[in-house]
Amino acid sequence: MNDSLSFIITLISYLAGAWVAFKIYDWRTKGQTRKRDGLLFLLLLVVAGGGGSLLVLLLKSVMGVS
Repeated sequence: MNDSLSFIITLISYLAGAWVAFKIYDWRTKGQTRKRDGLLFLLLLVVAGGGGSLLVLLLKSVMGVS
């Protein structure tokens, strides 16, 4: 049970981080004809990677899952 709960928490956290990264990208490129894919890649690395990892650690410690 702990393994499946840990996996679900990890998956949801990284998906939430990716969703936030895409929302920031949409907000920054609104109204521009030329999209900047480098910005999307950087946002995915920083927000989805770092923010997702932070959210995983916080949720696992709150829920008592290792």
